[in-house]
Amino acid sequence: MSIQQIYDNRSTFSDFQELTIAGYPAARANQGDPAQDGWCDIYLATSENTMLRAFSRDASHADACGLAQRALEASIPTLPAAK
Repeated sequence: MSIQQIYDNRSTFSDFQELTIAGYPAARANQGDPAQDGWCDIYLATSENTMLRAFSRDASHADACGLAQRALEASIPTLPAAK
């Protein structure tokens, strides 16, 4: 799966947003509502055919997507191709 495939299938997600994280294309793509459900999926493309996925669960339902995004931002500098 590529980030473009996620972009192309945006209508299958009830919560969708194109993002850029640390200069990389990304997408917030969820079947439910992160604010109500307390969970969030964010996909980040490190190359045309390689993606990272961050899934977070926030029991307080405060900021599950923010948590997932911060995890991806923190991981980018540790990737060999990103250095």
